[in-house]
Amino acid sequence: MASANYMGPKAPVTLCFEKLGAFTDHLLLRDAKACSQRPALLPHPHSGRRRLQIRDDFTLQCEHVVSASRGQQFLEITQDPNDIHAKENILPGALTVAKVLLPIEILVPALKIEALRAKFRAAAFYGERTINSMSWHYVDESSVRVDVTAYQSQRVVATASVFGEITREPLAIEEIKERKVNPDELSRVSEFMEVLGVHPEAYFDKDGLIDFTYPFAFMAALPSGEIVRQFEGVGGIINMLSLDLGDEAKMPITGSGAPEIRLKTGRVRQTFQRIITDIIDGITTYYRGAALVYPSATVL
Repeated sequence: MASANYMGPKAPVTLCFEKLGAFTDHLLLRDAKACSQRPALLPHPHSGRRRLQIRDDFTLQCEHVVSASRGQQFLEITQDPNDIHAKENILPGALTVAKVLLPIEILVPALKIEALRAKFRAAAFYGERTINSMSWHYVDESSVRVDVTAYQSQRVVATASVFGEITREPLAIEEIKERKVNPDELSRVSEFMEVLGVHPEAYFDKDGLIDFTYPFAFMAALPSGEIVRQFEGVGGIINMLSLDLGDEAKMPITGSGAPEIRLKTGRVRQTFQRIITDIIDGITTYYRGAALVYPSATVL
């Protein structure tokens, strides 16, 4: 991708302002060019709903507090057996990442998220106010990078970059018949969003068409639990996580069971181990990623 200081033409995309009410978190939109002749956010000219048209760079701030009980629910839904997050006052990094991705997926559904790069820089704690500061940048006419910094008590606990491509509007969604949907997995995804403080309909409803696909945020939350299971709790602490959407579209919620997580491990180095992640359904690989794990790390 090109530099974030891109000055060429920018493809507009719709922000679903009416879906802000689906979040229990406090979300704030900021447009540094609001009083200029070329504001980044404008009322959508052809929408009967409360929507904005994104035309340039802007920022989104999300403020939230996660309780220990919500963290425990998150671990159960994502099948993460890590005792550090269940018995100690340590927020799961996967939850931090999910809180970054879901607002982008829900508010800008015509942005096809293609990749995530996240780095966990310090322990985050339950019950503390967390602020995710997200900066939307055009890097070419239709490619976008959202740079995110997560703060607790003025400490940086995580940073991330989310990469996406603006698709045509209305967003092209393959229609999936409800009878083909796995009800257990659909319920699991709905509970996932409720635990994160989001009404599930805000994700599933795409202008009257129901989007029966897994959210990118859900997929990004799965590898950490599988790493703990396969390493029997001695895998260390994840320092970096990356995830890329493959050549296929997003995974539909139609499989006979949960998405399968396959891990490949490299040689354990003195300071870290690199673990390759594939998320598949049958013979199709939908997501590929990697995690850097500190094998002997401890939480301070």
